[in-house]
Amino acid sequence: MKLTDAQADKVKDAIGLEPFPEDAPVAAQLKEHFGDHTFFVAEAGLFVFEKDDNAEDAGDDPARAIQIAQWTEKDGQQALAVVEPQATTTTVDLAEAA
Repeated sequence: MKLTDAQADKVKDAIGLEPFPEDAPVAAQLKEHFGDHTFFVAEAGLFVFEKDDNAEDAGDDPARAIQIAQWTEKDGQQALAVVEPQATTTTVDLAEAA
């Protein structure tokens, strides 16, 4: 899902992840491959957030982090490899940022 600036700030404040810059050269490729999302890069890989109305004790407007790519090493360089989307245990309440 595409987050507003306020929602992306809420994620940053809650778990420390910065949104991937939309003006980065690779941003258009990410959007083409994965759709129109706000992307977050972490040590484990690439994440997006999706609404999760089933999240317990996660607030009024919970969103869950979904891992969509992981870091791999290719030819001595790190690269992102697409993975089957995997829901994580990380949720953020976006209600106050809406």
